[in-house]
Amino acid sequence: MGIQSDFLDFISEKLDCKNSATLAASLRTSAPNISRMRHEKLPISDVLLIRIHETTGLPIRELKGMLDRRCLSAYCPPTLELCAPTLVIPETNIPDEL
Repeated sequence: MGIQSDFLDFISEKLDCKNSATLAASLRTSAPNISRMRHEKLPISDVLLIRIHETTGLPIRELKGMLDRRCLSAYCPPTLELCAPTLVIPETNIPDEL
């Protein structure tokens, strides 16, 4: 679906929730709100991010970083841990002799 849906799937996996209703109960919100967030009709609020932080122990900066990405491909699916970023250095046309 979208980034919010992927994010909620990640959090659900982290909290070992089997469905949106158990995720909603863990985060002290309603299942319809989780559905609205999954379909991006409702943004994930700062209050909910704080609840996710309190429940999972993940830093808020990392949670916001996940939501800022277009996809969660930096997070490895099998372990759901942050993968090391790859540094790409562009080639330059600098002559060897100056």
